[in-house]
Amino acid sequence: MNDILMHYGTKRHSGRYPWGSGENPYQRYGDFYSRYQRCKADGLTEKQIAEQLGVVDKFGNPSIKMLRAKYSNAQAEKRAYDISVAKKYKEEGLNNSEIGRKMGINESTVRSLLDESRAQRTNLNRQTADILKQLVDDKKYVDIGPGVEIAFGVNKNRVDNAVALLEEDGYKKQFIQIDQMGTNHKTTMTVLTAPDVSYSELSENRYDICFPGQMSVVLNKNGDVGGLGLEKPHAVDPDRIQVRYNEEGGIDRDGLIQLRRGVDDLTLGGKQYAQVRIAVEGNKYLKGMAVYSDDMPPGVDIIFNTNKHLGMDKMDVFKSMETDKNGNVNWDNPFGASVTQKKYEGADGKEHLSACNVVREEGEWQTWSKNLASQFLSKQPVPLAERQLKLAADDRKREFEEICNLTNPTVKKKLLLDFADSCDSAAVDLKAAPFAGQQTHVILPFTDIKNNECYAPNYPDGTRVALIRYPHGGKFEIPELTVNNKSGSDADKTIGRNAPDAIGINSHTAGILSGADFDGDTVVVIPLSEKVRVKNSKPLAGLEGFDPKEAYPGYPGMQVISSQRKQTEMGKVTNLITDMTLKGATEDEIARAVRHSMVIIDSEKHKLNYKQSEIDNDISSLKKKYQDDGNGHTGAGTIISRSSSEYDIPVRKDWRAKEGSIDPKTGEKIFEYTNETYTKAKIKGIKVKDGGEVILNTDPKTGQRYYLRSNDISGKKERVYVQDSDLQPYKDGSLTKEVTRTQKSTKMAETNDAFTLTSGGSKDNPGQPMERVYAQYANDIKALGNAARKEWLSTPNLKYSKEAAQEYKAEVDSLNDKLKKALGNAPKERQAQLIANQVMALKKEANPDMDKDDIKKYKGQAIVAARDKVNARKEQIEITPKEWEAIQAGAISDSRLRTILDNTKTENLRAMATPRNTRTITPSMQSLAKSMSASGYTTAQIADRLGISSSSVYSIMNPKKGGNK
Repeated sequence: MNDILMHYGTKRHSGRYPWGSGENPYQRYGDFYSRYQRCKADGLTEKQIAEQLGVVDKFGNPSIKMLRAKYSNAQAEKRAYDISVAKKYKEEGLNNSEIGRKMGINESTVRSLLDESRAQRTNLNRQTADILKQLVDDKKYVDIGPGVEIAFGVNKNRVDNAVALLEEDGYKKQFIQIDQMGTNHKTTMTVLTAPDVSYSELSENRYDICFPGQMSVVLNKNGDVGGLGLEKPHAVDPDRIQVRYNEEGGIDRDGLIQLRRGVDDLTLGGKQYAQVRIAVEGNKYLKGMAVYSDDMPPGVDIIFNTNKHLGMDKMDVFKSMETDKNGNVNWDNPFGASVTQKKYEGADGKEHLSACNVVREEGEWQTWSKNLASQFLSKQPVPLAERQLKLAADDRKREFEEICNLTNPTVKKKLLLDFADSCDSAAVDLKAAPFAGQQTHVILPFTDIKNNECYAPNYPDGTRVALIRYPHGGKFEIPELTVNNKSGSDADKTIGRNAPDAIGINSHTAGILSGADFDGDTVVVIPLSEKVRVKNSKPLAGLEGFDPKEAYPGYPGMQVISSQRKQTEMGKVTNLITDMTLKGATEDEIARAVRHSMVIIDSEKHKLNYKQSEIDNDISSLKKKYQDDGNGHTGAGTIISRSSSEYDIPVRKDWRAKEGSIDPKTGEKIFEYTNETYTKAKIKGIKVKDGGEVILNTDPKTGQRYYLRSNDISGKKERVYVQDSDLQPYKDGSLTKEVTRTQKSTKMAETNDAFTLTSGGSKDNPGQPMERVYAQYANDIKALGNAARKEWLSTPNLKYSKEAAQEYKAEVDSLNDKLKKALGNAPKERQAQLIANQVMALKKEANPDMDKDDIKKYKGQAIVAARDKVNARKEQIEITPKEWEAIQAGAISDSRLRTILDNTKTENLRAMATPRNTRTITPSMQSLAKSMSASGYTTAQIADRLGISSSSVYSIMNPKKGGNK
């Protein structure tokens, strides 16, 4: 072959001649413009044109959005060229008619080209691009995701067009994911960078991403971003606190904090009870449930009840505040919990901090989920579990039917996908529907309550209730009590008749609840009736008198269990107890496993020897007997324990991100895998995470290999370059190995048939009767999710009407204004997420052994503080009846409406979109009504759920009687 000299460059700033210096300086755009026009003339759709012209997104799929941006820029560039030609002829003295003849256009078009105001509008894309370019040159990494157009004062298309222009110039549009605080999801950020910025560089400097109008986060000299929003807590003098020890009755109220009523700095903010942390001078604090008391000794403002014995120094009874690795108090979170700081107005007229830092307060517990966890229900009789799971399935079937009947296709499509996602989650969680009247309550101790009674103002006197506490060991941990809301009792005086989510019990009942104390422990209260009967049993003989702290104390030099290890071990033994119960273990065997679980629960707090407990209770033989998979491996052994077990899968793309991701026949999701790999290596002489291995990267400029390490001060990732001499070889002699990049999923999410997770492995042989019930429920719920996706495929888009848009112009403008306000928060929310991620990186660096609960608390605290820093305030759109009328008429385009719906409360959407005056009683309504009745729901409750009259419910329940007489 002949040698060929080729030149490669990018537009506007490379090549032999300056860009735009040819006879037609815009011939490249003109070529795109003419090719687009030819495709259009041939009758191709936009998708087909994108395929023809090679306009694809990051996944290689034809992108209509990118096509429109490129065509808009081509139009603008062509018009700019036409304007320059028209002006040139005008300067030569030609009139408009002569110019038109030379250019092959009519005179009115010439006048338009020479109109200066229109010429300025033509250049708006380029002007926006120049502003963006300057931002990138100054800041390097610029957020260009949804909402940044608000900062520019232009529409989203203008920003898209400007970005497309810069991409032509070599600038990069890159995507990076960050953890979304408060959920298990990721937030994807779209970032514009200079041409020479690699993805690895962007990833290393993700905390420096900024968006127009907002500076990036800057760490101060202490490596802090300003804390988590807490003021330094107000600490009380220890002399104001009396400790009521075990021998003095503290054991009966262990964890209760009694406050003198009317003391300003001990205010609970108008509540009668709350779970609190109270700072004590000397870097100590109290943890427990706080209530007001009128029976306080002189000079005492706080009584702390404890199971600790007389003789222990008061300050040793209190907890020590959280410290960092250097032993300094962590003032961002000294209590190891997310708290709300209450304030009061002092005698000086100024605002002061209350000593009561509230974790949860009166009214919060009643909002907790009411669904029944499988660790409780799977230990009950099969018919009871079958009934509650059927109710859950029937409720979802009715919800699906309601969504399918919605009149607005865009709303319908949104709710269908949301519903499908919720079905996928429900199949993993395996939670059943609640009983009528069921609610979570926080427990409070009262010594004048009898062993078989409780004070529960939410229920009438004489109501029989069962209490369930999690983690739940078995039927032997379920006390059955009678409600006695006696007037004048201690409970009546303390929390009153209006307590929304508190229940009073005594210490004997707490003992049945696997040794619950009163520092914020909760129970699920289930009202019993002829229809609702929860099975309980007498306490296990093997647990009587068992105290894990006395049975397995630690020894000098013993390594105390870490928080993370404790969570892991607790999960293992909880699964073991569930599997043993389902497979018919004896009481003695169950007692052994429960004793071990009690040791593990307290192993970190009280430094217990959990390893000796595992040996003494012969846990290994229990695992072998009840969890052996037949291949010599032990682990989760039934569908109940296997369902949510973690399962590693290769990294895959978001299934919503491309067309064809739903199987039209089955409704199942179709995933596309990225086939990503990464290089791992062992480093000599350096202690690193991940089993002594690190992930190696390669510098694209120098070819040098490096791994990333967090800076102790800033938390930012730093490169540590390595040579071959720094590496340890693997068994095969290689210095590195290629590993497939994976992501976390669950076993239930990854199977198409839940029966494969049963101990028997198939529908013909599911193992245990209870497993068959749960497997069938999971399959039914998965099928509903697939049906919703199939319905989504067949639902058309809303038809846009120009006439309706004109008729409802005022409503359209109003909705656009509301959307603008809602979207304006989006960049701030992403910035807040960045700040919270940076805070978490610092916290994890300082506390590498944080368990899942600690991480969850920190994340919640961090995002609240970060939102406050950048003033991120989510504004939900409220759609008026007239605006809904405009939407129904087609006055809003389908794409715009989807964005509006994403920023509107789902319950409001469904209420507006649901057909009115529907009188037809469908089979799903009948089934749900009967399931609810079987679970103890009243006729009024059933009628309210179904949106029909009580007489109609009566007709469903009594079909032969013909109605309510």
